[in-house]
Amino acid sequence: MNLPIRCFLGLGSNIGDRYGMLVKGLNSLATHYSPVAVASVYETEPWGNTNQSSFLNTTCVVDVDTNPIGLLQTIKQIESDLGRTPSDRWGPRLIDIDILTFGNQTVDEPRLQIPHSLIAQRLFVCAPLSEIAPDLKIPGILGTPTHLAANLSCTDTVNLWRKRSAVEKILDHPGWKSSQH
Repeated sequence: MNLPIRCFLGLGSNIGDRYGMLVKGLNSLATHYSPVAVASVYETEPWGNTNQSSFLNTTCVVDVDTNPIGLLQTIKQIESDLGRTPSDRWGPRLIDIDILTFGNQTVDEPRLQIPHSLIAQRLFVCAPLSEIAPDLKIPGILGTPTHLAANLSCTDTVNLWRKRSAVEKILDHPGWKSSQH
């Protein structure tokens, strides 16, 4: 049996029931992997393509027993099962789940870069990530999520939308509850 690998994931939605989609995404992840922690939900302005509705974003930690491509395939299946269809890059989306880190591994393939290639440029990732892993060492990135969030806070707008404790209460799997850790 392989030892589990700790992975940090980012989730976002800006179409329909944004919060409901994040909850469904987190609950779906918990059916495939061991949930460890989830951050608060933040409302953020769109990034890249700014002509769209604001997003709700969060991050989570799961322990997996697969490889990076296996995790990507499962995430893409979860997104599809929840109704996501192919769309323009940085366009509106029902649900988006990104692999931020995969243990200490790095991957540089056309369809997958780990750590996520834009992690250090996105406050909507660094703010919730700093909540659940403030001192995380991200391979190839200088600075912790807390440091990165502080540097980005002067350029991006990210507002707390729902506290972590409220998010944990609505999730089905007990592994998401911070009192379990």
